[in-house]
Amino acid sequence: PDLVVNGGLTTLFMTEIARAAHGTSVARLKVRNSAPLFCNRAISFTRHDRDGHHVISAYDDCGRRAAEMEYELNDV
Repeated sequence: PDLVVNGGLTTLFMTEIARAAHGTSVARLKVRNSAPLFCNRAISFTRHDRDGHHVISAYDDCGRRAAEMEYELNDV
């Protein structure tokens, strides 16, 4: 329906959300892109912990999960 958002840009958004939420940088991350995101359409993000891991998910404008990032923080 439109240009596809580069997966690296989505990862950058999620990394910045993690940095802002925790006040430190991300040490390690694992990202899984599972559906496309399109330009000129809303993207929403959620942040939560699951099984002792920090997780941020990106959803498209229809509520489908498009990407998920599991991450660890730098010790500061």
